[in-house]
Parts: sequence; structure tokens; C-alpha cells
Amino acid sequence: MLNRPTGATMTYVDALTTVSGGNGQSSARENAVLSRAVWRLIAMMILALALSFAVLGLSIDIGSNASLLAMGLAYTGLIWFYRRVRCDETIARPLEAVGQLFVVLFLGLLMTYAATATALPYRDAELNAIDAWFGFDRHGFRKMLQGVPGLLDFLDLVYLSIQPQSAIIPFVLIVTRQVPRLLGFVLALGVALAMTTVVAIFVPAISASIHIDLAPLREAGIPEGVYTHIPTLQALRSGAMTAIRLNNLEGLITFPSFHTAIAILFAWAIWRTPYVWVAGLVTNALMILSTPLSGSHYVIDLAGGAVVATVAITLANRIRRAAGQSAERTVLGGKQPVAPVALMPVRRGGGAPVDDLTIQPPLHFGLVPPLVAGRDVGHAGRGQGNVSDINVLFASLRSLQLARAFLPSIAVSPQSLTQSKDRSRQTCDHCFLI
Repeated sequence: MLNRPTGATMTYVDALTTVSGGNGQSSARENAVLSRAVWRLIAMMILALALSFAVLGLSIDIGSNASLLAMGLAYTGLIWFYRRVRCDETIARPLEAVGQLFVVLFLGLLMTYAATATALPYRDAELNAIDAWFGFDRHGFRKMLQGVPGLLDFLDLVYLSIQPQSAIIPFVLIVTRQVPRLLGFVLALGVALAMTTVVAIFVPAISASIHIDLAPLREAGIPEGVYTHIPTLQALRSGAMTAIRLNNLEGLITFPSFHTAIAILFAWAIWRTPYVWVAGLVTNALMILSTPLSGSHYVIDLAGGAVVATVAITLANRIRRAAGQSAERTVLGGKQPVAPVALMPVRRGGGAPVDDLTIQPPLHFGLVPPLVAGRDVGHAGRGQGNVSDINVLFASLRSLQLARAFLPSIAVSPQSLTQSKDRSRQTCDHCFLI
């Protein structure tokens, strides 16, 4: 029989399941830590938004988009169902991460309205002067692109890919089981939106198309029927718009370019996804190329967006590393053993095998089982020479996270051990596993 141990001992399968499950436990805890970090960021964004709206006299017209609120409530209910009723964290966590993504985008858009309403003097002249210092010829760039038939129209479509990519990228990360990377992307996106909003307060601009392409007509030169954010921009700055309608939220920021920032974030998010990363890199490189004309940006706007993305990715990576280390410490600091456990069939008297198995406490502590081949562990037997090979095998299984799926199919019994020894014709007194 197999004794059910108490205290410092545990069954062989239980012990190895605990060890092999360390990576899964660590990943789940990392996801939880990252999710809490995202919620803290969201809470700070809500606080900043509430304070800025109160100071500027802005409000939100909640009734302007009732369907949006209904979808938000339904989505929240779906997350609650999988977390509290079905208790399936593998579905609830990705659903929550996607919800956090769209909450961050929604709050970030509202924050840009507050930044625009501060109405500090436009800095288009300075931004255009920097472009000239770089040697960028906007009209020459336009003529170069117009020389390729259909290219400008194609770049206009690529510029609008920000919306489908906001749904496709999370889907890809979830399907490829990269939820921690998805949460890191949401963190980076929130940081990028916050930085973009703060910088835009002090460096407002009307847009390159108005300042350069339509000069000196400015707003009066906009052709009828052509979409532009200028009416909303001017209404916020003049105080004519105080209620923000949720059915027509617009991008209002010129410097830094958020399209450039999010294009870099998109490419970074799927950088480690085989094959997909190529499509992401090409698409977002073209989106950045389209930004000066399709987005009416200065070239310096693109540089500013790149800096924002770099800072956001750096901070997100640091938070992810800290989350991973915290999760690992939590797993290692628990009461469950994470070290290898020795299984010893004990012989008595005349060498007859005993019907029960004694589970010894861990010989060593650590994530990777130590190689103890050749070490005197109490008895010298021919079976000791295989200890190193077994350690290497188990370490490989654990690093690949296959041990949890492999071990349940193993039935440990004295009979199976005896039969195995008879087949191999080994007569060792002790067989240490790991």
C-alpha cells in the first residue's frame, strides 16, 4: 500500500505535481499582479479625468450613447459569470484584460478632450520650424507619394487600421496564450495615453494640414464635406463645448503623434508571435509612414510619439519583470514544497521488498533539481549511476511545463517498481528518483 504521509512528507505524485505546477502557478500569479497594476492605472486615470473635468467645467453626456453603456454592462456580466459562476480563470482573465484595454482607450480619449480645453497658445509655428530644421519638405513628400498611383488612398486605409488592430492584436495574444504580454500591452497603452495627454496640454497644435497646406486660409479653406477635427477642437478651446458626447469621440492631439506611439506598441505586442509579427511590423511601419499626410502631422510629432512609446514599453517591461519576480517569490514562499522529493522502496531483513513506500523529505531546495550522481546518499548501489539522467529528464519536463500533464498517467505502486526492476534485472537496494 501507499502510505498517505503527513507533516513534512507527501505523496510522490502530489509532490511532483506541486513542483511541475510551479510555472503554471507563477504565470497565474503574474497575471493577477499585472491585472492589479492595470486597475491601479485605470483608477489614476479616472481620478485625473474627474479632477480635470471639474476644473474645466466639462461633463459627459451619458445618454448620448446608451448602447455603449449597455455593452459595457453586458461585458462586465460575462466576466463575472466566468469568474464567479463557472470559476474558469482561463477565460475570465483574458476577458478582463480585453475589457481593461477598451476602458483605457475610452478614458484616454476623454483625457485628450480635457487637454484640448486648457486652450494654451498653439505651437504650430515652432513645430513647423523644427521640421524645416530637419530638412523635411512636406510638399515634396506629398508629390513623391502621389507619383505612385493609388498609394495615398492605400495609406489612408492603413492609417485607419488602428481600430481593427485594437481588436485583432488582443485576439492573437489570447489565442497564442500570451495573456501576460497582453496585460503588459494594456499597461504600456495606458502610460502612452497619459504621457500624450500631459504633453499635449503644453504643446497644443491645430495640425499641419491647416497650418501649412491650407495657409493662409486656415479653417476657412477646408472643403465642404471633408472630415476634420477642427470644429471640435475650436469649440473646446473657446468654451462652446462643455458636454462631451460619447457617440462621436475624436482624436484631437497633434503633438505627440499617438498613431505613431500605438503603431510601435502594436508591433511590440506581437513581436514574439511567430509569423504574425511580420504582418504587424509591415502594417504598423506603413501606418507611421501615412501619419504625416493622412493624419495631418508634423514629422516632429512622429519623433515625439516614438519617444512616448519607448518610455511606455520600458515602464511596462519593468512592471512585468517585477510581477514575475513577485509571483515566483509567492510560489516559493508558500508552505507547499517546490523541491524534488525522493521515493525509496525500502527492503527489510532478507531483502524482500516492503509493500509500502516511504516518501522522504526533500534533499535539496531550489527550482532546478540538483545533480547528485555519484554522491553517497546513504547506500552504494548500482542504481545510483542513473540519478543524473533522471534529474536532467525531470528538469526538462518541468521547464517545458509538461510534467503536470504527464504525471497523472503514472501509477506508482510497489508491484510496478518490482516488475520494472525484474525486467531490467537490477537488484539495487535503493532507487532514488531525483
